[in-house]
Amino acid sequence: MKRRPLAVWRARRALIEGARPTIELVAQASGCSGRNLAAIAEREGWRLDRAPEDEIGAKVRAVAGMLLERVEAAGRSVLENGGNINKSEIDALSQLIRSLNGLIGLGGDARSQQIAREKQIRRDEDRAAILMRVNERIVELAQELAGKMAEGNLRQ
Repeated sequence: MKRRPLAVWRARRALIEGARPTIELVAQASGCSGRNLAAIAEREGWRLDRAPEDEIGAKVRAVAGMLLERVEAAGRSVLENGGNINKSEIDALSQLIRSLNGLIGLGGDARSQQIAREKQIRRDEDRAAILMRVNERIVELAQELAGKMAEGNLRQ
C-alpha cells in the first residue's frame, strides 16, 4: 500500500520537473490505471502524439549558447596569443557544432513538414475564398444581364 503513494509522488515530481507526459506517468500521478486513462484518451480523442518541440528547442538554445560562448572565448584567446589556437579547442567547437546539428535534426523534418502543410492549407483557403468571390461576381453579372435581356424582350 505504501508503494502506490510513493509512485504517485514520483510521477508528480517527474511531471513538474519537465518529464514528457505519457499515459503511464499521468496515470500514476492521478492515481488511476493506465488502461482506464488510455481508454478515456482514445474515446475523447486526446492528442497523444505531440512532438516535444519545446524540449528540442531548449536543447538547441542551450547548445547554441555554449557554442557561442566557446567561439567568443576562442576568438579572445586567438587575439591574446597572437593568432594561435590549439587543436583541442577546435575539436571541442567542432563537437558542439555536430551536437547542434544533431539536435536540429531530431524534430526539424517533422516540424518543417507540419509548417509546409499549414502554409498549403492557408493558400488553399485563400484560393477558395478568391474563387468564391469570383463565382459570386459572375452570378451577379449573369443576373444583371438576364434582367436586362428580360427587360429588352418585354419592351419589344
